[in-house]
Amino acid sequence: MTVAAIVVGAVVILDLATAIPLPADGPIGLIQLFAVHLSLLTLVLLPLAVRRDARWLRLAFVALAITGAIRFGSEWWSPPGPPVGETDLRVASFNLEVGSRPAAEAVAFLRDLDVDLVALQELTPRVADAIAADPVLATRFPSRAMFPDEDVIGLGILSRAPLREARFEGGPSRLIASVEDTAGPLRLVVVHPLAPRLTRGPLGVPTDYSITTRTEALARIRETIGQEQAGDAPVVVIGDINTAPTEPAFEPFIAGFEDS
Repeated sequence: MTVAAIVVGAVVILDLATAIPLPADGPIGLIQLFAVHLSLLTLVLLPLAVRRDARWLRLAFVALAITGAIRFGSEWWSPPGPPVGETDLRVASFNLEVGSRPAAEAVAFLRDLDVDLVALQELTPRVADAIAADPVLATRFPSRAMFPDEDVIGLGILSRAPLREARFEGGPSRLIASVEDTAGPLRLVVVHPLAPRLTRGPLGVPTDYSITTRTEALARIRETIGQEQAGDAPVVVIGDINTAPTEPAFEPFIAGFEDS
């Protein structure tokens, strides 16, 4: 029981450590990335906590539950938002994940979305052609801006309201457009920086984590958003930023967005 309590206690300390500023890449960044997975892995020891001599293990699990809820709770549960009003813009973001599904399946999923606008990431020419050929989507989303690519950099927007001035910028992928919302014009910025590089060793075990490319990409995306925020229209940022809320890079990236 003592060993099990020490293991769970060590994970509690790790969770607490990830709340303070630490290097975001390399082995330390890798540990932070998988902190939530390590927390879940300790649950295999939970049945031992019912034993009479497992008092310290039970206390360790109580501490883990508290620290886990504080550090990772927002990723596991989101409170319901306010009711959608007639003038609200309902938005969805859909990473199509190149090669993970047939184009027809992607189209079927889009048909079931009851929203006003869909931002697409990893849009390939095959999926873009299937979307363009579907009569249901043509009626539901008559305005669209699609910039497909055979790789993961393709982006697109499907919209019920008219889109204007759509343009694509690469390195990292950004799609900027205006939408004529019922409450007035909005500027849309759809983004998809590439994921950090994860180095794996024997048996596929991660051994290193490099965020250099993503850090540079997030900086360019923030620059683009700042340029759009300088205009008169509100800015809506949508996409897959390949950055978890528990990573050190997340808070600096979203800082100030609530005022856009």
